[in-house]
Amino acid sequence: MKVKEWVWKEQRKHHRCQCGCGQFIIIKRHHYFVGIPKIINRHFTEKMKNKISITRSGQCIGNNNHMFGVNTFGKNNLFHGRKHTEKSKFKMSIAKIGTKLSEERVEKLRMRRGPLSTNWKGGISFLPYCNKFNNDLKNFIRNRDNNICQKCGKTTIENKERLSVHHIHYDKENCNPDLITLCRICNINANKYRDWYEIYYLRKLVFRNLAKITSLNDIEIENYGDF
Repeated sequence: MKVKEWVWKEQRKHHRCQCGCGQFIIIKRHHYFVGIPKIINRHFTEKMKNKISITRSGQCIGNNNHMFGVNTFGKNNLFHGRKHTEKSKFKMSIAKIGTKLSEERVEKLRMRRGPLSTNWKGGISFLPYCNKFNNDLKNFIRNRDNNICQKCGKTTIENKERLSVHHIHYDKENCNPDLITLCRICNINANKYRDWYEIYYLRKLVFRNLAKITSLNDIEIENYGDF
């Protein structure tokens, strides 16, 4: 059965929203893959309304909230070490087909660009790299790290593109080299908590005898010569 035929047949069954409003659910193409919802988006059952009411009444705010003050980063996250299955990834992808951002949401995203962004570093991303940071040097670092991401272990094939070469100290003019191989996702994440990742990746080089630390302020990186 084709998707269009299925949508047409299910639409004729007049599925109603189970929140009690009595409205009909509009059947869409992605429902063929993820299932027909029981409730229209942003409609709530009485049970859901009671939960929201309790939360907004102050009974689950601050110290009364069981998640108050709980660190949910890293290993404390319930999803730590787990991955979405291919089936769940497919469902999430299908569910987003045809969705559009509201004008209000688009305007908010525009307001977060440039200096208004919380991740703004003074425009350093526009600064040029040093002359030594060329394709020969990048390929050398990738081969040195066996073409594997030094954070998650992804290979070039799993990354679906060439692995990135990351500056550990975030200094574009320093190609001595304080460099390490990362996949695209790990390279993006390295810009969120810079102080932590700088120490994390430097320790990896030290463990492999590629860097020597005599003190916290005196860091020597092994020089591989000119490229």
